[in-house]
Amino acid sequence: MTRRPSLAVLALLVAPAVGSPLARPVVGIDDVTAWHAAPSEGVNVSLSGAQGAHGQALRVDFDFAGTAGYAAVRRKLPL
Repeated sequence: MTRRPSLAVLALLVAPAVGSPLARPVVGIDDVTAWHAAPSEGVNVSLSGAQGAHGQALRVDFDFAGTAGYAAVRRKLPL
């Protein structure tokens, strides 16, 4: 009886991976200026371009300066 629930859970975990298409980027990082830093107060963030393993990458440098907070990057996506 315990085997059926575990098989059902396994099927639920594997099903999305089997039917999902290959991952593909929504937008490229060719234009670094399209990305904007969105840090919380007291956090410093700088963005720059860098060479990645498969082309251009976005480099994010951040400094929390001894505070708690977050460092995010944003870009408008074409919908």
